[in-house]
Amino acid sequence: MMRSPHAWAIACRKPSGEVVTMSESLERPSEKHKWMAWPVVRGVMTLGYAMNLGYRALRFSANVAIEDMMEEEDAGTNHAEAGTNHVAMGASPVPPKRSEAEPPQPPAAKAATREKAPPSANWLAAGNIVLSLAFFIFMYKYLPLLAATELKKIDPALGGRIAFNLVDGGIRLVLFLLFIWGGVSLERYSPRLPISRR
Repeated sequence: MMRSPHAWAIACRKPSGEVVTMSESLERPSEKHKWMAWPVVRGVMTLGYAMNLGYRALRFSANVAIEDMMEEEDAGTNHAEAGTNHVAMGASPVPPKRSEAEPPQPPAAKAATREKAPPSANWLAAGNIVLSLAFFIFMYKYLPLLAATELKKIDPALGGRIAFNLVDGGIRLVLFLLFIWGGVSLERYSPRLPISRR
């Protein structure tokens, strides 16, 4: 995904090797409303806008992958149905003419359908966000607070505000570093899947 001040674009490679692209113009909210150009407000609005674009890009790439898998399934079922029809009718297995087959969608229509996610994909994305937020709150808010509170019971010297917050922040930092180390270790020791290049 690439973003410029007035446009954004995304390119995704299908498993078949085809590259699918989409680009759209962007409206800058600060050009419409002057109050959105104020320093603090501008940063918050830019962050929200970037998160929205990131979500749209992820949804687009997921829809491209799903579309490719659905096309493969449809081709497999159509091929199987065509084979049974030809055997039943005693005809040769010749593919139908383009006029008999479904008309291909124009690229603009395909891009529009990719941008609109099916309802199941929206529920999956919402569920993913909820689970991610729950994990974040548990891992980086609740667990360090619980550990710092238990350490305060063991050593009353950690009962002061500064000491308690330092211990709480140190536990959060250690958990974050362990999380990163675990991800790197998992990547290092996981079996590599062969990547097909066409």
